[in-house]
Amino acid sequence: MKTAILRLAVVSTSAVLLAGCASAPSVDMAAAREWVDTLEAEPEDPRDVATLGMQVDTDMSPDSEVRADVTDPIRIAHVEVRCFGDGDVSATVTVSLLGGHDGTRALSQEIPCDTEPHRIVFDGASADGVTLQGTATAPTYLYATAVAK
Repeated sequence: MKTAILRLAVVSTSAVLLAGCASAPSVDMAAAREWVDTLEAEPEDPRDVATLGMQVDTDMSPDSEVRADVTDPIRIAHVEVRCFGDGDVSATVTVSLLGGHDGTRALSQEIPCDTEPHRIVFDGASADGVTLQGTATAPTYLYATAVAK
């Protein structure tokens, strides 16, 4: 029995040591910035309420959020969030609510950085602003588009 436990401990320790040697994903930040510039140059859909872009890092700093206010309150159907690179981003989108539900509603979602849009659904929340925050497995760019219902 002691032999089995010892083998398991050696295998587990080896796996941990090998995992520590794995390289963290890295992102070509110049290419990521070009990707954001391309997104910003695309024609807007009439249902797009706000677009937000930001550089994200592996930790949340006090200035690691961007906000877009809308002049006329609008019902948000969903927010399409995407990022550039090979890792993942934990994205949090917050809408400032209006009406009987004054306050905010924040939804978070882990998304792969595959440049494709991933929907965070708000199902028609009436809002006057959208805030985007995120942390990533490697520094990269995060981009979001709030879409009206």
